Amino acid sequence: MRTIIYLLIVQINLFSFSQTLPTQRSVDWKLAGLRDTSTAGFITIDMQTLGVINDGLTPNDALMDSLLNLYGDQGTILSFPAGDFLFQETIELPNNAIIRGDGAESTTFHFDLGGSSHSFHIEGENDNTSTSSVIGNAWKDNDFILVDDPSLFSSGDWIRILLNDSSLVTSSWA
Repeated sequence: MRTIIYLLIVQINLFSFSQTLPTQRSVDWKLAGLRDTSTAGFITIDMQTLGVINDGLTPNDALMDSLLNLYGDQGTILSFPAGDFLFQETIELPNNAIIRGDGAESTTFHFDLGGSSHSFHIEGENDNTSTSSVIGNAWKDNDFILVDDPSLFSSGDWIRILLNDSSLVTSSWA
């Protein structure tokens, strides 16, 4: 009987310790990923309520064109439900327009363009006039980057980091 009680106590201790995760190894997954502040105030349009057809056989070009013409550059998110969506014309996506689906496994766009043109033509703007140099090392998990002119940035800005690596190329074929 003593042996059984002893084994039971040992087993309880093993299970209680095996479920404990050290604090330094835990991750707050609510903070993971991109925190998008650039689409605040965008209009979200539920494409399903507007009659988009997700059978993969019926073209959706007219509805898409009318919505993009109506909302233009206002800041619009076109939210597609799960399904297969057929298009027979290039989607001309203007600046500040986003197409969002239920995920790569759920929402699929099919384009029947007769072997010519592109599925999407996306317009946007790059501001290459506002540049600043990174003046310190940037390491994984840092929450800051040291730049020579921080006045060019505001909270919520998106940045593009370019590396001039021409000095690292050591052969003519690379």
